[in-house]
Amino acid sequence: MSVNREISIPPKKSHSVCYCVADFCRNFSRLPKVLNATFDGTNAGQVRSCFAAYMDLVRDQVRRREKAEEVVDGVMKGLEDHVTRTMHGDVVATWASAADLELWRKAQQLKDWGESEFGLCECKMEPAIMSQAGSLLDQLAHLMTPYEKLTLLSDFTSLLLTDLLLCQAISHESNPDACLRALAFTLVQYLCARDTPAQLHSSMAFVYTFGTYRQPTLRATFSFSLFQGALAYIARL
Repeated sequence: MSVNREISIPPKKSHSVCYCVADFCRNFSRLPKVLNATFDGTNAGQVRSCFAAYMDLVRDQVRRREKAEEVVDGVMKGLEDHVTRTMHGDVVATWASAADLELWRKAQQLKDWGESEFGLCECKMEPAIMSQAGSLLDQLAHLMTPYEKLTLLSDFTSLLLTDLLLCQAISHESNPDACLRALAFTLVQYLCARDTPAQLHSSMAFVYTFGTYRQPTLRATFSFSLFQGALAYIARL
């Protein structure tokens, strides 16, 4: 049975997994604590645990109908995407959060900083790569599942790190924070070029809160951690 077929079961069947998922999306995503988890970052850990527990319950129901574990995994991936895509419009604000606004304001303060101020003295990031990285970030807020956002973050960091490795200085760089500083520099340049804040913090909060069930790859985990580190690095400057 395909994932799409599982998702399209009519809701009139009260025992249907999809009926339960639709009900979950309608009620859970409107709870104040769930909204606050992505709007201002509070209760994120609690909401994350509750979401994972709900997905475990759904998995038990799916396993009763599908014995092959690979089929169960496929169904759960489809259901996770379906749930998070349905909830995205409710749990991620269409406006910038306070954290997004604060990050944008900090970037404006650093707009005259170049590579040297970020400790990348001999490294010159390629303008074409910077532009391509900015185009990727423009898509982040519009992607509606944690998996999609994580995939984009992986592509974004891979693009920058490839460019960084091509710089002459990186082979002589003894500080392990070089990758983080290059990412922070790129984010500041990206934000300075915008007239309004980008939803970087909001998107990261969404991934953290609802991207709990599908096991991320090491590449995705590394990218997420590096992106979080770059945001924190900018805040400390």
